[in-house]
This record gives sequence, structure tokens and C-alpha cells, in this order.
Amino acid sequence: MKCSLIAMLGVLIISLVIVQSATAGQPQIACGEPIYNFGEAANIKTIKHTFVLRNEGNSPLIISSVKASCGCTTTNISNKTINPGEEANVDAELSLYGYQGYIKKDIRVTSNDPANSIFILSIIGNTIVGIEIKSSDTEVKIENNNIDFGYISENTAVSRSIDITTTENKPFQITKIEADPVYYDTNLETIETGKSYRLHINLKPQLSKKNLSDKIYIFTDNPNCEKIDITVLAHIFGIFTIIPEEIVLPAKTKKPLTQYLLVYSTENKPFEIKSVTAPMSSIQTEVLPMEKGYSIKISNINPVKELDGKNLRITTNLEEKKEILIPFRIISSEK
Repeated sequence: MKCSLIAMLGVLIISLVIVQSATAGQPQIACGEPIYNFGEAANIKTIKHTFVLRNEGNSPLIISSVKASCGCTTTNISNKTINPGEEANVDAELSLYGYQGYIKKDIRVTSNDPANSIFILSIIGNTIVGIEIKSSDTEVKIENNNIDFGYISENTAVSRSIDITTTENKPFQITKIEADPVYYDTNLETIETGKSYRLHINLKPQLSKKNLSDKIYIFTDNPNCEKIDITVLAHIFGIFTIIPEEIVLPAKTKKPLTQYLLVYSTENKPFEIKSVTAPMSSIQTEVLPMEKGYSIKISNINPVKELDGKNLRITTNLEEKKEILIPFRIISSEK
């Protein structure tokens, strides 16, 4: 009997050692609030929340991926390697646009935790339709509170309109519109007092080609929709296509260099080059007509330091684009 007790005690000790060995040196993912309930919100809002992950193990926790269950949710993690006892933030944004009723969206966190390699974070709540944003212009595309102006030529003013309408019996007022005056003028028109308004967005002429993405904020007295974020998108393209857009030259050369520029109308609009002026008198230029534009030969270029940042000035006969500036950039070979 005594021998049996000793044998059983030995087996127990060995089992404890095996369990401790198996769990030693392993990470353990944890989150104090893996489910975030935002309560009730209008379906034109964006819910923002930060989940805090913690490593309760005794070896580094490696996060290999953080993926949302759909495109309406975006995520960002502050640190993919979490040492024992340390934390990392997972910032999540959920667009409620178009949803109605109960909503649940999951975020899958994949890590090297052997016991919980896929950890689920969730955002839940109820969405209500309080104020609706609709297009009042056939050229306006609205998706997830994004208004896309489409492709617009530089130096061109464009106007678009959207309707802001209540879906409840409760009347509302628009109290303020905030928009960047560099990009827009806005005018608010009352369609039906307390029920429907039309916002005219006038995009000012842009002086350079770019992809524009900017916010317009609409404030109301509706407690469910006190602030509506509208993202305005536009793709500004140049009147001219210029290849290359800058003249890049090496700093050290044994002899003067020659470069060519191609200039043609993006919209196939006829134009003339009136003059080409180089920043240094020693640089020679020659304009060569082509079928759909011009080739400009730039010769006798000495890529000295003083040339860096200076512009080749091209003038045209087009009122909307009388001048084109092409910068010189001198690249030093020194490291």
C-alpha cells in the first residue's frame, strides 16, 4: 500500500512537471473587452473604438494579421510584437452607412498563441435611420458617405448637390456646415423646412493635378445625427501631359547634356507653345512640332548646383493654362 501511494505521488509530480513544461515559454493573448457595444447610432455615422490586447504569457506574442470581416471595418494595430506583460492597441473604425437594425462585425486577430491562435474581437450595436444622404445630381456618386466628383480638369470649377432628408417624423435643422475654403464654397438650400435640405458643393478650380480627399462636416440638432462626416473625392488631371514632369540630371558630367520633353493636350485640345525660357542663358531650347503636341529639345545643359530647383518656363496660347513650369533637379553622386 505504501509503495502504491509513493508511485501515485510520483506520477502526479511528473504530470505537474509535464504541464508546467508545456506551458512554459508560451505567449497568451487576452483582451479585457473583446466585445464592444456602441449602443444605438445613426446609420450615417462611423464608430471608432480601441481594443487593448495584452500578453499574459511568458514569451513574446507575435501578431501575424488583424483582419476585419468586411470592408466596412478598418483596423490598425500599434505593435505586432507584444512582450510578456505588455499591451498593444487595435484601432477599429466601422462605417454604419446603409445598415439598419442589429449589427455585429468581427475582427480576427491571428497570433502565435498555441491555445488561441485566432482571437475574435467584435463590435456590436443597433443602427437607426435618422437622416439620409442622397444624390440630387445624376453625376454624383454617393457610397459610404463618400461623394465622388470623378475626373476633373485642373483650373475647372465644378458644382455638385446632395439632399439631406429626415426619415423620421421628427423635424430637424442643419445648424452649421464646415468645409475647407481652399477647396469649396457651399450653399445650403431649404427644400422643405424641418424635413429636407439641399447642399450645393462648389469645388474651386485646382491649380495642380492630384487626388483630392477632404471632409465636409454637417451639424444638425438631431441628437442621433449631431455631426455627419462627408468625404469628398475628386481626381484632378492636368490640361497638359508632360513627360517627364521634372528634368533630373547627375551632378557630375564630362560634357553638357541634352534632354527632351514631350508636351501634349490631355483632352486633345489644339494649342500652341509660344515660348520656352531656360533658367540659364547658356541652355539652348528648340520646339519641335509633333502630330498631337510638341517635343522640346533642351541642350547644352551644365548640371551645376545653381540649376537645382530652377524652372524651365513654357508659355502657351491657352487661357486656362498660360504657363507650364518644369523644375530641374540635380542629383549628387556623393553618399
